[in-house]
Amino acid sequence: MASSAPADDEARTRIRSFVFWLVVVTLTADSLVALTATSRWPGPACFLVCQLMVSWSPAIAAWIASRRCGRPLASLGWQCPTLRMLAVAYAIPLGYALATYGVVWLTGMGRFPDQERLAQMTAALGVSHLPAYWPVAALVLHHATLLWLRGCLTSLGEEIGWRGFLLPELVKLMPFRRAAIVSGGIWAVWHFPLILFGGYHGNTEMLYSLACFTLVIIAISFPLSWLRLKSGEVWTCTAFHASHNLFILKLFNPLTQDTGHTRWLVSEFGIVTVIMTLAAAWGFRTVGSADLKRR
Repeated sequence: MASSAPADDEARTRIRSFVFWLVVVTLTADSLVALTATSRWPGPACFLVCQLMVSWSPAIAAWIASRRCGRPLASLGWQCPTLRMLAVAYAIPLGYALATYGVVWLTGMGRFPDQERLAQMTAALGVSHLPAYWPVAALVLHHATLLWLRGCLTSLGEEIGWRGFLLPELVKLMPFRRAAIVSGGIWAVWHFPLILFGGYHGNTEMLYSLACFTLVIIAISFPLSWLRLKSGEVWTCTAFHASHNLFILKLFNPLTQDTGHTRWLVSEFGIVTVIMTLAAAWGFRTVGSADLKRR
């Protein structure tokens, strides 16, 4: 991983450029979201476009920084992924999500399923009339395929920035573990305005939500960083990101009934999720370092 001083300076310049444009683009997108949310003009369609712009802020910042610093856009990782790597990327979040919610369900710290929420979700999907367990099966199948694919659209915008641009520059300057922590820290802080002002938190103490969220994001940055270095592209990272959002936020969390303390344990703001994702990070801390040494 040894590199010359000019190469190090170039990497630092690219990182600074990316962070600068990330702040500029994100603040602009957040301002547009706030403006459209509090005004009837120009309508809900524009509001959704502005929200999409927020999720694509890292990609836009990566594109601007690449152009300004002379980094080829092809280096962001557009190679065709293998089905094996995509399957691994899809399965890792499913594994730690099942471990998290499985512990909570089996110990009675949260009830599965939340019948009221399940009825709402199957009715919205139009399958509540089916007999026996078919509505649940249809709901899981829909979320695990179509909803996951839709989630890839927003996840790609982030992954182009975090793993497409930022991570490869960081590993030129520091070991794998530190690069994963730094990229995860920037990724977590980027979400702070949404947590502090946008209502995206765990309905617990704000400092607790921020602490748990930060640890979860830094933890999952380890398998994500490994995927990027192992595959050489961002598609597998996108598959992982969308799978994480799907199983944690869209499926298991809504179907878990709060028994009083559940909200302190699950989602991206709970301590059990922190423990399980840190276990995943521990497992990838050495394989990522080994892959980086072979580059």
